[in-house]
Amino acid sequence: MKKKITLLSAMAAVLITAFAVSCSQTDDVPSDDSYSIEVNTNLLGEGVVSFDFTDAGGILNAFGDIEVHGSLKSSLSTGVIPKTGKALAELHKSNSIPEIASASGGIKGTVDVILKTPYGSLEIYHKSF
Repeated sequence: MKKKITLLSAMAAVLITAFAVSCSQTDDVPSDDSYSIEVNTNLLGEGVVSFDFTDAGGILNAFGDIEVHGSLKSSLSTGVIPKTGKALAELHKSNSIPEIASASGGIKGTVDVILKTPYGSLEIYHKSF
């Protein structure tokens, strides 16, 4: 029983630390939730969808893979600093948004990326597989 309580306490400490780190930010970045990115997926099949939010200008720098086994319908939203939000709006305006998602295997469906600004929402990327 003592071993279970110790393990549970350790897990709670890890969760609290992870939450604290995710909520903290550096002093030189002002808090502003007026810009955010929302990624919506509606995927079916078996395979991998790869995301690459990087570009030559260094505005975007995130990447990762999602394995799909059956179906995946999701919506993920994250805030971005105003400088990044404004730069993404400019990339969208000039039709310069890079290719963000690719699929391998038997994946069918869609990926949509929406930039939310103080002035409204822009669908900056849409991909059908």
